Amino acid sequence: MKVDIQNLLRATALAGFCLIPGLAGAETIHATIGASHPPAVPWVGQISKSFVPGVNAKLEAAGSEYRLDFTEAYSGQLYKANETVTALSDGLADIGWVFSLVESSRLPLTQVTGYTPGVLSDPVKLIKIFNDLNESVPALKDEWTAQNLVFLSATAGDSHQLFTNFPVKSLADLNGRKLSAPGTVGNWLQGTGAIPVDGTAASFYTDAATGLTEGATTVLTVAEGIKYTEVAPYVTITNLGSTYFGGLVANMDFWNGLPEEVQIAIRDAAHDYSVAVGEEVLQREAAFLEKLRTEGPTMSPPVTVTEMSAEDLKTWFAAMPNVPAAWVEASEARGLAAGELLQTYMKAARDVSATPLRDWDVEMREAQAAK
Repeated sequence: MKVDIQNLLRATALAGFCLIPGLAGAETIHATIGASHPPAVPWVGQISKSFVPGVNAKLEAAGSEYRLDFTEAYSGQLYKANETVTALSDGLADIGWVFSLVESSRLPLTQVTGYTPGVLSDPVKLIKIFNDLNESVPALKDEWTAQNLVFLSATAGDSHQLFTNFPVKSLADLNGRKLSAPGTVGNWLQGTGAIPVDGTAASFYTDAATGLTEGATTVLTVAEGIKYTEVAPYVTITNLGSTYFGGLVANMDFWNGLPEEVQIAIRDAAHDYSVAVGEEVLQREAAFLEKLRTEGPTMSPPVTVTEMSAEDLKTWFAAMPNVPAAWVEASEARGLAAGELLQTYMKAARDVSATPLRDWDVEMREAQAAK
């Protein structure tokens, strides 16, 4: 008899969890964990490498009689990139990775780094900042709660670069070009003349291969995982900044039914997972960039790595409209504490030695004062 694995996984997820006698007196909690992206990217790969074994290691170390038995479903088996919040909110998976950059209507405040380019390029530091902010800023935590989700830990990528199928010798070369950008990151292209096309790692390659786009602003770790230089072999180092793009969450109904000791183990393992994600991102970013620099000319097609001049980068950011101020104004008109969050984030970034390319918080206050 042929078994439809996707329907089986969905049935398992919707069934919630049950306890059954396990080996050595342990009780097993069955849970489905999923992600829209493939394990090739660190924030999904580390779910299997770090989080899944980490939960049971924490339980064992605490002397708990509980163990979790995970059914893992990645690469969009259960839900696609634009369905992550809905799928987890509805219980299609018990725990999963949410891609917040394309969930602006459901997670508006979580978009703050998507509206503030050029602030911080270190994912380890950015992850720590947003692990802390999701605990200390009630409005940020409440966004997840409103979606029937429990935030567990943050994820972030390396700094955004340009990948194109044409050489970028100056900023003017971007004028009129169609470039993929995930969600709010499309705002970063304002001032260049480039045309942002919404997309994700799942669509970047096909969009460029079919001529829908001519490249993307994305990160080296994603480009490596999807072999993006095959269709966009011109890599321009811009270091536009890292983004906090969601993280690991649990369905609240599932979460509320768990014993407290299991909740503690999951949170602790999720924290370790986010640290592992940040460290892997940094390591892979450096390694892939070095590979492209040294082996790029012999690749098929040949890969060319250049750096955007400091003058062009300064011109780019100077030409960019005050996107954060507009975002704050629109958000606060809806009763959201966006201005407070923006200032808190910018302060936290400076506290870890970031030097923003534009002082978005200062400009926001100036714009408000001018009203």
